[in-house]
Amino acid sequence: MSLQTEISVKENQNSFTVYDCTGKYSGDNKTGYGTPNQKLSDIVSSTLYIQSPYDTTEYPNKLDVTGVLPNELELGYEILPAQIIGQKDEIESGLWKFKLVTVINRKTGGTDTKTAYLSSVFTKSIECCLDKHSPLDAEAFSNAKQRKVIELSTLMTDVQWQIEKGFYDQANKTIEYLKSQCKCSGC
Repeated sequence: MSLQTEISVKENQNSFTVYDCTGKYSGDNKTGYGTPNQKLSDIVSSTLYIQSPYDTTEYPNKLDVTGVLPNELELGYEILPAQIIGQKDEIESGLWKFKLVTVINRKTGGTDTKTAYLSSVFTKSIECCLDKHSPLDAEAFSNAKQRKVIELSTLMTDVQWQIEKGFYDQANKTIEYLKSQCKCSGC
């Protein structure tokens, strides 16, 4: 088998971290870095492309991550809101798309381009907003504002289920509704 790059992402409260999870070549990981595949030291360049929920063009954010992602220690690369077009103080909830393009030297000469894709639904900013409207009191169902918080919290539970099942488009639609109903800033 040949080298196949893979990435993962972890959402933090006001940032996210992208990881190269290709791994080292082994009997259990025949598509990882190392003999008989290319090594990490064979990498010429790595570019991370990012598309946030509000981007109307495909992958408008381009970050040169050569030497940082991937790396020998398998550390992730943290990305702050200021590095993303249109993001201010926090990372928006919704569907995010990632593409890592790695140019790598072939053992026989020339280069190969390896591309890893990932879609992920971020939820932290909307969760924070919902948390600011809690806790509910004993008479929550008789109070219209608290009934709304219950409805939105239930929808947030639905989003978590949709993400677990891989229904990213539906999760994104639900998050868009949640964002239209719950306005917060600065978690």
